[in-house]
Amino acid sequence: MSRYEVIPAGMSDAMARRHRHELERRLPFVGLRYEFNDTGGRRCFETSGTPAFDRRGRFCGYHGIAREVTELVRDQERLAELGREQRILNVLFDHVERMANIGAWRYDAEKNVLTWSEQIYRLYDIPVGAEVALKEALNAFPGDVAKVMRAAIDEAMGGEHAFDLTVPFLSTRGEERFVRVIGECERREGRPIGVFGTIQDVTSEKRREEERQRLAVSDPLTGLGNRNAFRMELAEILKKLGARKREAALCIFDLDAFKDINDFFGHDIGDEVLREVADWLRETADAGDLTARSGGDEFALLTSAATAAEAEATLRRRLQPLVRRSDFGHSITYSLSAGIAVFPHDGATADDLLRHADLALYEAKRGRRCTIERYEPQLLNEAQNRFRLLRDFREGLARGEVEAFYQPLVEFSSNQLSGFEALMRWRHPEKGIIPAGQLMPVFKDKALSVELGEYMLKEIVGDLKAWRSAGINFGRIGYNVTAADLQQEDFAPNLLGALAETGLSPGDIVLEVTETSVIDEDNRAIRAHLQTLRAAGIGVALDDFGTGFSSLTHLKSLPVGVLKIDRSFVKDLTSSPGDRAIVRALIGLGSELGYHIVAEGVETAAEAAFLHRAGCRYGQGYYFGRPMPADGVPEFIAEWDAAEEAVRRA
Repeated sequence: MSRYEVIPAGMSDAMARRHRHELERRLPFVGLRYEFNDTGGRRCFETSGTPAFDRRGRFCGYHGIAREVTELVRDQERLAELGREQRILNVLFDHVERMANIGAWRYDAEKNVLTWSEQIYRLYDIPVGAEVALKEALNAFPGDVAKVMRAAIDEAMGGEHAFDLTVPFLSTRGEERFVRVIGECERREGRPIGVFGTIQDVTSEKRREEERQRLAVSDPLTGLGNRNAFRMELAEILKKLGARKREAALCIFDLDAFKDINDFFGHDIGDEVLREVADWLRETADAGDLTARSGGDEFALLTSAATAAEAEATLRRRLQPLVRRSDFGHSITYSLSAGIAVFPHDGATADDLLRHADLALYEAKRGRRCTIERYEPQLLNEAQNRFRLLRDFREGLARGEVEAFYQPLVEFSSNQLSGFEALMRWRHPEKGIIPAGQLMPVFKDKALSVELGEYMLKEIVGDLKAWRSAGINFGRIGYNVTAADLQQEDFAPNLLGALAETGLSPGDIVLEVTETSVIDEDNRAIRAHLQTLRAAGIGVALDDFGTGFSSLTHLKSLPVGVLKIDRSFVKDLTSSPGDRAIVRALIGLGSELGYHIVAEGVETAAEAAFLHRAGCRYGQGYYFGRPMPADGVPEFIAEWDAAEEAVRRA
């Protein structure tokens, strides 16, 4: 076989060309490696040869040796692979160190040599490879911490235990950091020879943890403590004050109508107002005072003194003025309402004091606002009564104890029934019939108020359908709705749908809304519903007309067609010239503007006669009929119609 038949074609082109060149020129060759496959698998050979010539100098061929180097080649390949893997592992390890900010270290106690991976050099901010003694390395830690680190290394060297410490650290450039250092003993033949471990830069994690802890006890917008932190600190302070026989006053205050600031000027301006209040609290705080933003637009302030009276007086002075003006690109005026509870008279615990100050604030907000109220025991009784009332009413509503009563509405000139107003009554199993006037907390609870409104609509629609089926002409029915009802997105569609399902006409219903409910709440959604319903044919009446502080301002913009004069102006008509003048003015104004006028609370013939002469078109009150349950309406209508018929015949 020729050499080219022995050496397979798998030899690289460069090697084959070089070997052919050597043979053609009759040159010696050394260490030529080649491989081929036989029945035992791949085999590798290495051969060397020199040319042979006869006596005349003619080329005869080559002499040489060959040896099988299969195992050697395989060993070299394995070593090359291991080297490649090691290089990859080294690169990956470096990547891990950089990404995790972690490095490896080893201290050889016998040689007193400290070795680091590259990441630790970066952490210390010194050149990679620089020799650093253990003492120098420990200098990066504050004095007391360095001693702790040295003790930990010594203990590990003693074989007692490994260590895992998170400690402050200072780089050579003065950067303050936190590092986590882990170390354990290195042994040789059971004998400790050093310590090795890792060091990780945990500054970011430490800062995040500190921020989480700060946010857990502080308000991110104002920097003041939050309600939870305030409660915990308050409890501790009260214990100390009690032990020292000192007293304190706690004030909870908030901003009146803060929602209007957010709605009109935007939440960014609202946040500026809150920050301004917080800055004022900080700037005026005395040593030992405790402040917090306890939620929303609510703030808390505790101050102590020898007596509760002194502490309360201090708080009242600090809260002045209750009306404040600021300029954030817009001139803004806002006012404060506050509630005060004193320690230990109004509460000996943090929870009691906070609860009672909240009750005092509730009382301030319920009244004139822009005022400061001191806690009184009856406020707690009132709060408990409100809670019981809401609970009992909710249960009564679920049991079907609430029903619609109807009070007639009469036209003065013809004495004809023109309709009824539907009034909510609670048929209490023990207390009897409870009117709506005694259930004001129900209407202030938005969720319960909406639930009641939906319930009353079903009751009223059911009554009207029954009367219509019986052929009874009931006129138009007034249906009282609250701001909470009108703020429901589906209020108008639901009302029109309920009428359509029962075959009733939109003209059968008059919605009655109070001026304060339309003004005090965000009335954009309310007005949209009223306009939709008015366009569909449902009447809209403004109830309690004349009692609102800005009636004339809103008359032009509210989509109403009926004005109902409040009974407070009617009840003293015969004895009060002032009330007579007011009623004449209201009737004249409403009539000139094209509204139908209804007087509520008419109880005597003299009142009815005066209202008729003054130009009022409709009257409602005990003089015409008391509110009655639905099953009494048909009989009342029949009797009224019969009486009117008798008058006409006479």
